[in-house]
Amino acid sequence: VNELKEWALGFLGELDVKMKEKELQARYEAEKIDISLPAAEEKEGNLLPYITTSNLYWDCFKLDDLKQMYFLDSELEKCTAKKGDLLVCEGGDVGRSAIWDKDYNICLQNHIHKLRPYSAEIKVRFYFYYLMLLKLTGEVNGKGIGLKGLSANALNTMLIPLPPIEEQQRIVEKLNQILPLIDEYGKEEDELIALCQNFPEEM
Repeated sequence: VNELKEWALGFLGELDVKMKEKELQARYEAEKIDISLPAAEEKEGNLLPYITTSNLYWDCFKLDDLKQMYFLDSELEKCTAKKGDLLVCEGGDVGRSAIWDKDYNICLQNHIHKLRPYSAEIKVRFYFYYLMLLKLTGEVNGKGIGLKGLSANALNTMLIPLPPIEEQQRIVEKLNQILPLIDEYGKEEDELIALCQNFPEEM
């Protein structure tokens, strides 16, 4: 109980976390950019690969089908993720998240939020796990927060805990140990269920 007294509560947008501004949607929709068939002589800026919600999965990325789009130099800062950024789906599987762990930067589409801590007292993986908890308990699923999507405003005003950095680290280390075991037990349970369903035909 005494340790919990050291935990603070605050809004995500006030915990030294900078969220990606989302100003490109109207421009890209208005211009009707065909990102599948880029025409270099008609576009401006830099033609760069970018990730969409279809590339972002829980704690991992699938990068074998990246699309490309033109980005102006003035857009790159707010539309680029760097190593350590927490990326969150706004729509689709609302709240699905992963930490960008590559040694190179990547551009983002406008349906992905970028959360970047600007304080040494914030451990990104702790908040990744916290978002996963909210998703599993139904508090973030497009319904629990009263929205069909997870807007930047909804994220900024989300009430979250801020334990001491040592406690964040302890929780992360424990979950890093436990979650792979849960996944393994889940696979074994599925195999056992399948075996029971097919018994005695496969004897």
